[in-house]
Amino acid sequence: MRKNIYKFILWVLFIIIAFLIWPGKVILPGSIVVGEKPYSEGQEGRWQLIETGTELEYQFEAASDRLKGITLNIQKQNNAASVEKKQGNIIVAIKDSYDKEISIVYQAISQLQENSLTFFELDAHLNKGDRYSLNIYLDNGSEEQLCIFEKVEKDSFIAGIQFKYLKSLESASIILIWVGCILLGVLLLYIERIPNFVKFIKIFIFLLVLAIIGAWWYFYKFKEILDESIILNRLYMIILCLLALIFIIQLFICYWKKEKKPQKLFLYSSVMWGVIYLLIFPAFTAPDEDTHFVSSYDLANVMMGMDELGEDGKVLMRNIDNQMYELSPGRELMEKFYSSINIKTEKWSYVESISRNPYSTSRQTSIFNYLFQAIGVAIARVLNLNYFWVIILGRASNLLAYIILTYLAIKIIPIGKWLIYVISQFPMVLELSASYSYDVINIGMVFLFIALILNVKFNDRTIKGYDLVIISIVGVVMTMIKGMYFPILFAIFMIPKEKFSDGYIRNKSVLLRTMVVLFIVVISFLVNNQMLMHISGTKNTVSNIAGHSNARSIYTLLFDPFEIIKLFGNTIIKYGDSILFSIFGQKLAWRIDMLPLHLIVCFIGIAIYALGVNDNMYKSINLSDRIISLLIMFACTGLATMAMLLVNTPVGSETIEGVQGRYLVPFLPLLSITAAYNNSKTLETSSKATRIVIGTSILNYISVLYIFTYILSN
Repeated sequence: MRKNIYKFILWVLFIIIAFLIWPGKVILPGSIVVGEKPYSEGQEGRWQLIETGTELEYQFEAASDRLKGITLNIQKQNNAASVEKKQGNIIVAIKDSYDKEISIVYQAISQLQENSLTFFELDAHLNKGDRYSLNIYLDNGSEEQLCIFEKVEKDSFIAGIQFKYLKSLESASIILIWVGCILLGVLLLYIERIPNFVKFIKIFIFLLVLAIIGAWWYFYKFKEILDESIILNRLYMIILCLLALIFIIQLFICYWKKEKKPQKLFLYSSVMWGVIYLLIFPAFTAPDEDTHFVSSYDLANVMMGMDELGEDGKVLMRNIDNQMYELSPGRELMEKFYSSINIKTEKWSYVESISRNPYSTSRQTSIFNYLFQAIGVAIARVLNLNYFWVIILGRASNLLAYIILTYLAIKIIPIGKWLIYVISQFPMVLELSASYSYDVINIGMVFLFIALILNVKFNDRTIKGYDLVIISIVGVVMTMIKGMYFPILFAIFMIPKEKFSDGYIRNKSVLLRTMVVLFIVVISFLVNNQMLMHISGTKNTVSNIAGHSNARSIYTLLFDPFEIIKLFGNTIIKYGDSILFSIFGQKLAWRIDMLPLHLIVCFIGIAIYALGVNDNMYKSINLSDRIISLLIMFACTGLATMAMLLVNTPVGSETIEGVQGRYLVPFLPLLSITAAYNNSKTLETSSKATRIVIGTSILNYISVLYIFTYILSN
């Protein structure tokens, strides 16, 4: 009986809501104010006389379907005679184009204050966009005179009127609410017949909480700015739909289907979050993305059979692609970038790049640095797409390559799968993955190399010849992309000699692995000769010729090792916390603080949680494995810092400039070796997988809101 009463009450509420929504003009969530407040002080204008029998008429266009009222500056005429007859009224009326009164209000003259604003509450139902007239006059019972202030606009006078409208729901919003009410009604009637309806309710409540958070941000952070820009409004709605979609997919897969394979969950998450970060950051806002774009464009030229450069060695581009935007993300940049989406590709010609760095680095580095970005650029140009799609397809190709590499790494690696998953969901990594930066390809290749080493170490079979071949190929590509990570090659010494089946090879396994490392290093150094220049000091000579006298040589540092120690120490003291937090994404774009510290702490916490979810294979990790992992991480950190010291730090600087957290991301999976401890805790239940997947998505959801807030406020 109680259930039936409960359902009856809810159905009554549903009918009432549906009845209110039907006209489409009853639910009014916002307001619109048109015109400035009609102050007379400090403005040019005049006082227009209003007498009995005189009617003032002003034309206006309805900005909404509901006019709540108007504000006027009306005052009594100073020389008006005091009259003791019937008290007069001001009459304000709204008429349509057929001179039919829609709304009228009477205001007693006695209530007027001297030289003050007066609000007339009209509450008129209008049709948005139609023309109406505002009529002001006095009734016949008064002989008083009033005057209204009129401002000068060009060669005419207009009344200083401020219109206040109530904003009704759009048709699409009305339809959505109708659909929501219908679904709610069906849910109330048949909830007990839905399989696992308790799960359904929990998912619904979770999504409702996220929607409330998003609505709060919208109304208190975004609404005023988004109302001014159709482009930003549409972009926000697209991102909002993608955010809703990613949570629905993840909840269905994790919570409903109980999927617990991290590589599959990574695939769904990274594709969706990668697209969101691709959309929310306009062109060239990722670190050095403008330089990477020019290099990718040059490689695309080569792939399309055009090897020529400009007279000064600058990269040649289609003139329609030769645009330079601001590098710091902001509202105007966002609007400018997305307003070019539908520009038609007209006739074009090749011109020299006008970028901040118009010279290509793709001809001095390995082909893998810019291969994937160049493929996207080439596809866009073959299809004769405009500049917007050149940017988007190049970024999308880079994102796709990164996802494939990291997917393979998570699938292959026997331990630390969830740690790699969490790292891949850091805002820093997602921003880079959706840009032209080759750092993400380097991250994916390092992840894959570490995965291959640990797979050989922990699997049940002996090592084969093709294992060493695959490891060598991946190692060569990894070090060719960014040579500072060649210490990771020494992870091959974590493979126990017992993995070699042949007795002679087992005894010579240390020599064999050393030869593999040397082979990879030699091949990589021959391809990436810039590393040799940094070490030999020839880079210093080149910099001097170019007029950069601040470049250093490693030779000058070897004579004073205490100088290096001092520089490293000062850097840790001054920038240590900034470098640590930027690993997770506190500093995005061009090292801009976009995310609050408490959000970064949450990312650190979920990374520690994933690190603590151990696998039984951790029992095979010995002290030597931990030491090797630690030495590799210290060596990579040292080389990354040394690279910044050689090429980015002025001679007189007391600290090393340019060290960023993104340089430390690639070797973080080795933390699964160094921080491992033996216990019975395993990640076999889907609930723990759900915590990591949904937890990282919630943090990224809030991160996107913060990023969007920063962009709209700048």
